[in-house]
Amino acid sequence: MIYGLFLKVTSVKKCWRQHRKLNCRKARQNFWDAVLVEFIDQVCEKKGINPKELRMGSRRACISQVRLQIAYQLVQDYGILLTEVGRQLGVSTSAISKAITRRTKE
Repeated sequence: MIYGLFLKVTSVKKCWRQHRKLNCRKARQNFWDAVLVEFIDQVCEKKGINPKELRMGSRRACISQVRLQIAYQLVQDYGILLTEVGRQLGVSTSAISKAITRRTKE
């Protein structure tokens, strides 16, 4: 009887720890999403570009150049993952990787 109660208590504690860890991850992710969105919005404002147009994956030359600049800075200077940069900029991870490779060759 006591052993069964012990197992229930430990499983509840374990479940609670996992729940807290998951909530911490979500909070961290939400924080970084907000930081990246703010960074992208600031760069777009300086360049006179609509951030929504940038995030829609527009292929206009001026939009692509700004997207490349943002991606390069986020990946090379700040160490943000390619997947996260691609998600925030509205293009694939492969597109970000190829753009950064092209920029480093120049």
